[in-house]
Parts: sequence; C-alpha cells; structure tokens
Amino acid sequence: VDAKTGEVHWTSELETRSKFEASPTIADGKIYMMNHAGEVFVAAASPEQFTLLHRAEMGEGRNQENRSSVAIAGGNLFIRTDDTLFCVGE
Repeated sequence: VDAKTGEVHWTSELETRSKFEASPTIADGKIYMMNHAGEVFVAAASPEQFTLLHRAEMGEGRNQENRSSVAIAGGNLFIRTDDTLFCVGE
C-alpha cells in the first residue's frame, strides 16, 4: 500500500490456514509476519510484486495462539511464541 495515496500495489495469499493477528514488521527491505501457529513469513517489501523469501515454523508444532509481531533491535530479529523467545541474527 502506498502510504501517501492508499493505492494497493499487490495482494497475495500465504499457504497457511492459521490466522494472522500480529502487525507485520518492515525492516531492511523485508516484511516479517507471524500467524497464530507460529509460522513466520518473510516477503520482499517491493511495490512491483509479491515475493515470498522465506517461511520458518517457530511454533514448535503445537496448537498455539501467537499474536506477537516480530521485533527488531541491534540487527537481530526477536520472535516470541507462546513459551519461547527466539533471537535470530549474528
């Protein structure tokens, strides 16, 4: 979505049945999204087209209700599931 005009550049569907309630996080040209099941999706923040860059299952295979946005600090990603806090980075 264009922040100035509200114009939608693209829409897409992710291959998941779990719902999303957390806000997406944008950093370093990427959009980070996590659903209730703890699946984290990373897409390119491009106005031209939707490109899924990566998908990671952080929910550890249990029925969870994750509602946390991915946080970023010090060049690291912080991903909180129902019972674990992950730090992804160097």
